[in-house]
Amino acid sequence: MTSNTTYDSSRDIRRTRLILLSTLFFVGLAGCSIVLLWLIRYTRFNMRSVRICTIILNLIIANVSVYIFATGIQIYWEFQTNRQWPFSDLTCRVVKFFQSFSILSSSYIVVAMAIDRCIAIVTPLKAGKIRVLYLCGAAWGLAGLLSTPNVFIFRLHVNGSARFCTAGFHQQTTRTGHRIYLTFISLVVYFLPFLVLVLCYTLIFIKLLCREHKQQNGFSSQSSSNCCLWICKNKLNPFTKITAQKSEMKSLFNENHLAQQRVNTYAKARSKTFRMIIVLVLFMIVFGAPYYCLELYTAYTGRRTSDLILALAGGAAVAPSSIDPWIFLLFWVNWNEPANMNNSRRLATMSLQQHQHQQQQQQQQQQQKQCVRTKRIDRAQTLGTSSISETNQNVLLPRLSLSTPCIRNWNTSLQKLEIS
Repeated sequence: MTSNTTYDSSRDIRRTRLILLSTLFFVGLAGCSIVLLWLIRYTRFNMRSVRICTIILNLIIANVSVYIFATGIQIYWEFQTNRQWPFSDLTCRVVKFFQSFSILSSSYIVVAMAIDRCIAIVTPLKAGKIRVLYLCGAAWGLAGLLSTPNVFIFRLHVNGSARFCTAGFHQQTTRTGHRIYLTFISLVVYFLPFLVLVLCYTLIFIKLLCREHKQQNGFSSQSSSNCCLWICKNKLNPFTKITAQKSEMKSLFNENHLAQQRVNTYAKARSKTFRMIIVLVLFMIVFGAPYYCLELYTAYTGRRTSDLILALAGGAAVAPSSIDPWIFLLFWVNWNEPANMNNSRRLATMSLQQHQHQQQQQQQQQQQKQCVRTKRIDRAQTLGTSSISETNQNVLLPRLSLSTPCIRNWNTSLQKLEIS
């Protein structure tokens, strides 16, 4: 009766693990396929975003390696009788290395993405100096370095006709090696990446919040200064034309509208980052924390937990690699982005043409004002010369009229003297 109960429970546990691992395998593979399709579509319309596309491509490769080595081989292993190892000792060591390497690389590429976004937002001047290939290369290299001990820890253990791929410290009487190994794996796979992710996205959230407040203060001061400047111009120039006033008001409205758009953009980015932090933290706590906490609890206390709970927790430990593509699709991907990019380019060209048209109108208005000024100056000069000439004529003519009669009288008197 006891053997039948044990066989039924082990069969139920194996069935549960198979269902869970198969679900995670297909869910993650579907998510990576959709992200890859978006990546091809996005790079076709935007060739300048090489940085983020490189990180996403590395994340897809790392997640696919998790589905192959950690999930796929584990599914095949579950179909074996009593989870025996049908291959050689070298294959056991290589498979254990790649299982750890795939899980670590997936976690570290996500951390590299968070570090890259943190550098680009918090210190944008340093973003160009740090190449994304260095970040991805460091993630892959660190994952390979930390997975190397598995080659020496795991080996093929033969017990009669049974063949198992297990760690060497399972045959030891003390549990010191088991505790050291589980503490090391829990730190490098779960706890340290979790802390770095929370730190990076918290810094991003704080920076976006500061920029939003700065833009709001700048927007209010800029709008008030623009209004005061426009009122002063109208008071100082009461004879300005209505078209000039309309163009000035239109330019001021455009500046205020752009400032308000910046504030709204920072607010949207801040809220999206906050939601993404909450989702990432919740998923990492729900799926990753139970397995590592249970393993550490078992290693340090010696109390054995339920096999079903440990099986479910172990299957859920690789769930973040299957859920990461869907989180990325939920918060980062915009399928209308190529259309939005075309619309933004069209709007940019329209705004540029409008700006050029406004500049031409301003130049024409300045030329007209200059022409009016020159005409006024010429008219004033002509009026000044004509008034001077008229005054001179008015002054000379009376003198001539007064002097000529005297001359005529003097001449007539001389003629009379000569005749006499």
